Amino acid sequence: MLATPEIEVAVRKTMGCAAGRGHGGINGATGLPITRNQNPYLKPRYFEYQELVRPVEIATKLMVIRDQIAAELVDDMGFLVAEGKFLSSVLADGDAATRPQDLFGSGLDGFMPSLACSEGRSSPFRLANFDLLKLLATK
Repeated sequence: MLATPEIEVAVRKTMGCAAGRGHGGINGATGLPITRNQNPYLKPRYFEYQELVRPVEIATKLMVIRDQIAAELVDDMGFLVAEGKFLSSVLADGDAATRPQDLFGSGLDGFMPSLACSEGRSSPFRLANFDLLKLLATK
């Protein structure tokens, strides 16, 4: 991908109300939506433009995203270790069955990854990645 030249792509988008799929209400006689497709006087119109696709830039951005997610996963491993120690201590006390809030209440909230990574802002799916990491590490 890094050696691929730039590609110019022609983009053609339908103009109008939801690209002809929107509706202007419900037909009282049939009960069906009134769409632009049913109007013989409205001809489809298109908006066209050229878009330049730069594979080198796309690959570079993907690598930056991969690095950010990898750094977040490394940080999250620390949360998993701390969570495991907390759960082990609660279970070792023997009273976890009488106090389920210790396992699922405010006790575990401190082990969720924060929305700020050590390198700045987190990725949009940080908590989903944490859940995936937890599943992979515990199976």
